[in-house]
Amino acid sequence: MEFTIDNSGLKNLESFCDKLSKTSIKIGVLNNPKQAKKAYENEYGVISRHIPPRSNVQFPIEENIGYILKDVNFKDFTDEEIRANADSIGDNGLECIQKAFDTKGYGSWADNSPITIAIKGRNEPLVDTGELRKSYSYEVINEKAS
Repeated sequence: MEFTIDNSGLKNLESFCDKLSKTSIKIGVLNNPKQAKKAYENEYGVISRHIPPRSNVQFPIEENIGYILKDVNFKDFTDEEIRANADSIGDNGLECIQKAFDTKGYGSWADNSPITIAIKGRNEPLVDTGELRKSYSYEVINEKAS
């Protein structure tokens, strides 16, 4: 008995992973230092200012990694196709971050304190002006092969 195994898909996957490994996809508050500081404080919390940690980047991305990668086709890509896939990953990552804001961190963010609710007039964690939420973006960097 003889078996033939078609491993061309694995070769395509290896080529794709090699090319994608030379591509960085940054998702977060990239071009606004003031909002980046606020995002960091909200992500990790600030005990002295009574800000609880409310992950608005890492948790949404980790929780939804399957969705973020859903449009990626693992085949042998040209550089342009790698860029298009990286853009898709960036877009889907931003969508998951926005959904975190819409759903109070997929239900994981603690409610605001009664004092904060009284000051803001509502119980929407991480939403004061909306500037932080609008500051998220992504950037794709294609590194040259060494």
